[in-house]
Amino acid sequence: MEELRELSLLLVLLTMIRSTVSGVFRQEQVFTISPHSVRVNAGEDVFLECVIQNQQGKAQWTKDGFALGFERDVPGYPRHSYSGDPSKGQHHLVIKGATLDDDGEYQCQVGPTTDTSALAASANVTVMVAPTSLNIIRGADSSVVQGTEGHNLYLQCLVNGARPAPSIAWYRNGLMLDDSLHTERADHISPETKRWSVRSRLLVVPSVQDDGQQYTCRALHPTFARSHKALVDSVTLSVLREYHSPFCLWWHKKAANGIGVWRRTPVPILPIHGREPHARNSPGTETGVYCSSTRISPTRRRRRLQDGGEAEAALRWAVTGEDDGRPARLRMQSPETKSRADSMLADDVTLSVLYRPSRVEITGPSVATAGREFVLKCVTSKAKPVASITWMVHGLHRERADHISPETKRWSVRSRLLVVPSVQDDGQQYTCRALHPTFARSHKALVDSVTLSVLHPPKAPVITGYTPGHILKEGELLSLSCRSTGGNPRPQLSWYRDGRLLQQHPNITHSSKAASEDGGEAEAALRWAVTGEDDGARYECRAQNEVSRGLLLADDVTLSVLYRPSRVEITGPSVATAGREFVLKCVTSKANPVASITWMVHGVKVAPVSSVVSEADGGGWVTSSDLKYHLERSIKLSEITVQCQARNGVSEEAVTETRVISIMKPPGHPLLKIEGMEDLVAGGRLIVFCTSEGGNPNPGITIYKDRRKLVSDVMQEGTVSKARASFEVTASDNGVKVTCEVSNPALKTPLVTSTKIRLKCEWDYPH
Repeated sequence: MEELRELSLLLVLLTMIRSTVSGVFRQEQVFTISPHSVRVNAGEDVFLECVIQNQQGKAQWTKDGFALGFERDVPGYPRHSYSGDPSKGQHHLVIKGATLDDDGEYQCQVGPTTDTSALAASANVTVMVAPTSLNIIRGADSSVVQGTEGHNLYLQCLVNGARPAPSIAWYRNGLMLDDSLHTERADHISPETKRWSVRSRLLVVPSVQDDGQQYTCRALHPTFARSHKALVDSVTLSVLREYHSPFCLWWHKKAANGIGVWRRTPVPILPIHGREPHARNSPGTETGVYCSSTRISPTRRRRRLQDGGEAEAALRWAVTGEDDGRPARLRMQSPETKSRADSMLADDVTLSVLYRPSRVEITGPSVATAGREFVLKCVTSKAKPVASITWMVHGLHRERADHISPETKRWSVRSRLLVVPSVQDDGQQYTCRALHPTFARSHKALVDSVTLSVLHPPKAPVITGYTPGHILKEGELLSLSCRSTGGNPRPQLSWYRDGRLLQQHPNITHSSKAASEDGGEAEAALRWAVTGEDDGARYECRAQNEVSRGLLLADDVTLSVLYRPSRVEITGPSVATAGREFVLKCVTSKANPVASITWMVHGVKVAPVSSVVSEADGGGWVTSSDLKYHLERSIKLSEITVQCQARNGVSEEAVTETRVISIMKPPGHPLLKIEGMEDLVAGGRLIVFCTSEGGNPNPGITIYKDRRKLVSDVMQEGTVSKARASFEVTASDNGVKVTCEVSNPALKTPLVTSTKIRLKCEWDYPH
């Protein structure tokens, strides 16, 4: 009973030990780098990382639950590929030129095995698309929206075709309005396209100060984050004013006690509705007469006032260009003196009409090269009095040269501005503004602008991602980024390796993008797993645009990479003779650092005769080693295995080549046997057998009669080689020698045995 209890305890202990050992030596496959969600603009490249430690199952990617397969080039998806070293668990997903079809959830999956469970890690790829259009909904006039003073006016802005949904900002004369003043509504264009449209509604209650003000709608979207571009639309607000009583200007004189003395009353100068010419107070006694109300048609009326004999008359009409310089007379007579010819009271006024400039226009180039001067011209025409011109650049006034010419009571002005552009002028706005008295009390202005694009070379590019002197290991993932700024047009970036243009390579991922959508900055990147060929390689990035022809704008880095030899090669004989020496040489391909060579003969380490290290062309080191080995004569093997192993510490695995050496052995001495010679007579047939045991390779056996080679059949029975020949003898064959020769490469001279033919004569038979 006690023995059974001890046996049970022993079984439990063994079970616990087995369980513990199994848990210690079984290594689970785990993610060391799992994919992360990314947001990219349409057309950019996608790179999702995935690295598995102790990978045992097969790895693949899925998109929205659909498997992309285990092949590295992802059949059926020409823009998709897997990059990295699969032997190191690197299974990165690369998507070239992302489109909306690539939007979705991606999952890096590793299959289960008998010892490990399956793995899966997900990441979302969001492909962003900039809005395709933006417009403010308006009437037939493409630039002006009318509103009535004090009445609600809604401005609506529509942005189409974006992903994700954009937002909208409103501006009044360049100042952003509070978000609470407008509402937004986002609508899916269709679930298939994954794009959105957004409609914004801005409430405006127009006032007199809003007349001529500019309202701007601007789209806000992540794709514009690194861009100076903007998607905008603007309208100018025209505010209509309603008057509760006629708003007219007139000249009147009051008659006191019937004397009929007229007295002039000054009036303010206001613009004529509908942008007709203006009237003004002329010097001395001149006074302008006009009406600005559109609700009152020109008319003539008389009214008697109830304040003790005073009377007043007024004439109202809308002034036109024909009234310029024309006198107007107002006559008045009291009823008591109506019969007297000299009782008519009168006064004259002469009108002076102002003409605002009809246009302002800038002519000249909008694209220029830095340092090369050019001229901008600005023209304003048909103004009275003469208009003046002012140039604004960077918000500052600039000197100019003007020429004034008369045109039938109106004047034109031509202004020339000499410009010597610099790099800082790129994207600057040059504005020509007409100054005129008709704009004195108006918020409006007559201007024309041109935005100058200054062509200039980019700055020298800068490479990031690698520090000179840093040591890389073969298979390590390296990303080099090249960035160039300041060029117009945007520079083109090209990668070179050791002075040669780097074309598309299956193991190197190229990507490029505009760091700024409106030009001036560019970025290009390389991403690959370094190899031994990269040790000492010089990677150069060159920047160039239309202006930098002939200039070498570049940056470069030289890589330092540790790598094992890619192969070893054994030279020397593949056949050796027992009892003799043979010599083999093993040479590695280049490696960094130096590789050491180990010789193994039939599984036993053997010291080399010599080892030599030499520097390879283009960098790296080559190791060569000589092996001299003596084969014992008594060796029983027919072949031995010789192995050359090279290591340099970069990898735990050795680079190996194996050579099988066949061992040559001499055959045994031949044995000659002749059948039928006891009673052999002329005309009889003789059969000759020759055998030899052993030998490697199998020996060749030749049978001669005298010196003539006989046709023989050679066969192998186990380790014995046997030859058979037969021939018919004649009387002359009596005493002829039959010889057997045995030879193989292990013999310097053949082994020979012979015998003579003995014929039985007639007298030898008993009578």
